[in-house]
Amino acid sequence: MFRTRADSLDGLGLVATFTDNPPTARTLFGVAVAVSRARADRAGEALNLNNLGRVAFYEGNLDEARQIQEAAKIWAEQGNT
Repeated sequence: MFRTRADSLDGLGLVATFTDNPPTARTLFGVAVAVSRARADRAGEALNLNNLGRVAFYEGNLDEARQIQEAAKIWAEQGNT
C-alpha cells in the first residue's frame, strides 16, 4: 500500500511539474520521499528525489538541484538490499 501511495504521489508530482505548477510538484514529491523513506524503500526514495531535483532544475535552482540529484544517486546505487 505504501509503495502505491508513493507512486501515486510521484505521478501527481509529475503532472504538476508538466502543467507548470512547481510548488505543488515540490509538495507532492516531498511527501513521496517521506513515504518511501518511512518504508526504507531506497529505490523509491531515489526516484522521488530525482523528480524533486528536476523541479529545482526547472526553476533554475541549480545548486539545489545538484544536491538533490546527488542524494538520489546515492540511494539509487544502494538499491533495496
